[in-house]
Amino acid sequence: MEDSIETFIRFLAVERGLSENYQLSTHRSLSEFAQWCGAKKKITHPRSVTLPLMSEYLADRKRGGLSASSIKLLVVALKIFFRFLVTKGTIERDPTEALALPRIERYLPETLNELQVEQFLEKIDTKAVHGLRDRAMIELLYASGLRISELANARLENFSFEERMVRVTGKGNKTRLVPVGRKACEALAAYLSAERPKLVKPRSSSEIFLS
Repeated sequence: MEDSIETFIRFLAVERGLSENYQLSTHRSLSEFAQWCGAKKKITHPRSVTLPLMSEYLADRKRGGLSASSIKLLVVALKIFFRFLVTKGTIERDPTEALALPRIERYLPETLNELQVEQFLEKIDTKAVHGLRDRAMIELLYASGLRISELANARLENFSFEERMVRVTGKGNKTRLVPVGRKACEALAAYLSAERPKLVKPRSSSEIFLS
């Protein structure tokens, strides 16, 4: 088993050109599996590895506290290793074909409440360098729910103070009209009149926010 692992790691390094960190991580995962096979099952050759055996090993690692994301990386390492052995003729059949990747739980992101947002906004020093710009950016993000890319690409000709609307282009190159709140409009007005003119350079375009 160890000889096959060493051959596989050399393949990753020489023919695939994968990073040293990836090689070390994969080598460690496969070596730990090989050691477990030898100690628990007296198995020393890849051809003796079966799907139930790998399932038992993964369950053992899970009981030992290994996270789902780490188990997923381990499964990927096993899959590419045994697939490599099949192509080299070391084994006849890939025992990992039916080995499923574990599902990773996805959690909703934590969000700030209204008071926290207000406190955050008040801590932006509008007298500091670019302070008016930063306040206007955050006010607009908070008021309109723009994506960062939409904010960065928002243009002067697409913003209307009278209608309190901004036209932005988002995912899929789709254009949409977004309402802008009063406080955000006030912050934008302060930035556009007092600070943006100082940031304009010969090559500046009409993006609202300049750096």
